[in-house]
Amino acid sequence: MKELNKFKGWKYLQKLFLDNFSIRWVSFRNSSLTDNALRIILDGLYIRRVRYLDLSHNKLTDSEIYILCKFLIKNQTLQRSYINRNSFITSDGIKAVVSALKDHPNIHN
Repeated sequence: MKELNKFKGWKYLQKLFLDNFSIRWVSFRNSSLTDNALRIILDGLYIRRVRYLDLSHNKLTDSEIYILCKFLIKNQTLQRSYINRNSFITSDGIKAVVSALKDHPNIHN
């Protein structure tokens, strides 16, 4: 039962995102966001018009980086995204994110 309740707070946030289409600015900076929580959050944000996403200073790893890359490619309104200082993302994970953002129409160097 404890394992089921582990992501309950993230599920509440997912519902908030699903119920509020106008959310544009999302920051999870220093929120202990893990890969499993990232999946839950991005499911809630998937069809939203997010312009700013800050995932820096969390506990993300390469294991769910493809979910983030898919989100970054699909979200054409995104203007800024931060994932720096996630100490468990390897250089391969960063390369995948850079590749996903390379041809994004709104994000520039």
